[in-house]
Amino acid sequence: MLNEIYRIHIYMIALGIPKLGVSLLYAVVLSSYGWFFRRELQFTPYQILLAGLGLLFFAIGVDALNFKSKIISSLLEGVPKLFSEINIAFYYWYVCKCFIQKAFYQKIDS
Repeated sequence: MLNEIYRIHIYMIALGIPKLGVSLLYAVVLSSYGWFFRRELQFTPYQILLAGLGLLFFAIGVDALNFKSKIISSLLEGVPKLFSEINIAFYYWYVCKCFIQKAFYQKIDS
């Protein structure tokens, strides 16, 4: 999502790093995040997060294929990317809401 806002891959391509290399770097960072926080993630509905990431990697793969038809390419890339961002935003909203509710109820009980 940060890449969509700041277009980091464009700067890295200008430095000579190919788009596939940037995608692999993101995959390593996300895998590391999942590995270090795997116990915390297991207590959340992480399936929503995995679905969002899967859709995102599908959209990145379609973008890397460089289809000749811009309409089909835009649909195959844009729609999964949109649903990916919705899933990821929903996941973080839900986790934060549950954390705030838990903290609120613990404060009331004590």
